[in-house]
Amino acid sequence: MNGQLRGCDAVKLEMLHGARDPAEFVALEANLDRIPTLPITSTASRGAVGALRDLSARATGANPRLHRVGHGDALVAAVAAERGFDVLHYDQHFDTLATVLNFDSVWIAARGQF
Repeated sequence: MNGQLRGCDAVKLEMLHGARDPAEFVALEANLDRIPTLPITSTASRGAVGALRDLSARATGANPRLHRVGHGDALVAAVAAERGFDVLHYDQHFDTLATVLNFDSVWIAARGQF
């Protein structure tokens, strides 16, 4: 990792949600605990809400639900933006969030590959 990767509790919760059984949960949690975490500050929380507000304001008749990104995604993006980090992901919501928050959206693999 070379100290370049960071997470936050929203990332950990989302990843743990995908565990298929108790053994996988324990193993995944142990691996995730090795990744340094950034705090979800009140500023980042307000930034996530502001991002949804900004997206909602940009909605159009063709896309009235532009703000409908995952709440965890909004928190992750706001935490990254607050600290000046990019977001490494496989989720188009981060591209949308990058239009209103100051972070670079970096796909971990080509969209549609998995």
